Amino acid sequence: MLEADFQKQVVELAHLFGWKVHHTRPAILPGGKWATHGIDPGFPDLVMAHPAHGVIIAELKSQKGRISEAQLEWAIALRKSVKVRLWRPSDLADIIQLLKGTPNK
Repeated sequence: MLEADFQKQVVELAHLFGWKVHHTRPAILPGGKWATHGIDPGFPDLVMAHPAHGVIIAELKSQKGRISEAQLEWAIALRKSVKVRLWRPSDLADIIQLLKGTPNK
């Protein structure tokens, strides 16, 4: 499964269970280069908030996708304050449970 397809699936599930979702979309910079906006690179793909279940910040990867050093640094920096997850398509059952508010883990 492509990461973009996986992200679409997670966003649809989050909305189904009442989560607000933020994703920073890439933009074209002067000179034609594409980039997401931010000061430090590697910020996770999704920020999701729910009035009863709190905040989840998730980095999404394909089944074989690799996390970059910058993404790992963000995860370490954030994990003491919020739920930080690295999700892959094989985690879908756990994702559904967490978004429903009944986490297995």
